[in-house]
Amino acid sequence: MTKKMLLVLFLIIMNNTFINAQSRIELDFGVANTLHYKQPINLNYCDEGCFPNEQKAKLAVSINLSYYKSINQKNEIKIGIGESQYRYWEKGMASDGSPNLHPYQSIREFGYYNFFIGHRFKLKQHKIIKLYIENSIIYERLIFESYILKRGGLAIKTEVGVLTKISKKLDLNFNVFYKTGLTNYSKKDYTGIYTPFGYGIEFGVSMNL
Repeated sequence: MTKKMLLVLFLIIMNNTFINAQSRIELDFGVANTLHYKQPINLNYCDEGCFPNEQKAKLAVSINLSYYKSINQKNEIKIGIGESQYRYWEKGMASDGSPNLHPYQSIREFGYYNFFIGHRFKLKQHKIIKLYIENSIIYERLIFESYILKRGGLAIKTEVGVLTKISKKLDLNFNVFYKTGLTNYSKKDYTGIYTPFGYGIEFGVSMNL
């Protein structure tokens, strides 16, 4: 009985906390340099064998839709969905089925659906500008099935940004961010650990509800 009463009390407190709280939706577009730790790693599926010896970051794009709910004047929590990429350039040697190896170059690209939760802390507020820092935990789901990559991976993302007020309802958002995988994204059957990361910028619009 006591546990039920505590649960009811907790729900009442949470309801009173959030029922009048400000909420917003935000749509952001991002561009980032993406790569992975411990390169080179072989993520190619070649019938006769591929052997990369150099890998470099390439630009990748993202789009995210977030819903924010205020806890108080300085703190907001968020949930959201999105889509992102990891891309990199590589060169190496590939076999054509004979003992001979031939040089090759290619761009590798992997697309992911993103599901995330996070927290935004407003560092400083003016009438027009709001500075903030934000941290998110992201579950990334591979869009197309791969022989080499797992279907899902876990990542974290840190942003430092600014909201600029343009009307009573709308703010423009700009931030710089760093995102890194927390888990191995490649399957155990393949040698090497693929843990991707990216750093870049995002811009978008935020609308108060």
